[in-house]
Amino acid sequence: MGRKINLGRVLVLEDEPFIILDLEEMLREIGAVSVVSFDTRGDALAWLELNRPDLAVVDPRLNDGICTDVVDRLVAAHVPFVFFPERTSTSPRSPTVDG
Repeated sequence: MGRKINLGRVLVLEDEPFIILDLEEMLREIGAVSVVSFDTRGDALAWLELNRPDLAVVDPRLNDGICTDVVDRLVAAHVPFVFFPERTSTSPRSPTVDG
């Protein structure tokens, strides 16, 4: 593997267990000091009361609703974040090319 970057402490908001495991492993491999994961907005908001991550990866829709309030808290704390939405069967499909 290549050179690691210092990601610091990363907050992951995701409600799919296998995706959480993959994200945690990948983030540690590229330089996260620690990774904290939650599958509900409520748990994330409670954690954010006493903690500040250096970076967040956010699935905008968790088990208990849309993460607008969590994202607002991240913005107010100047925490950079990326959205990582899951693809569902109702999501638009990528165009395919027939051979």
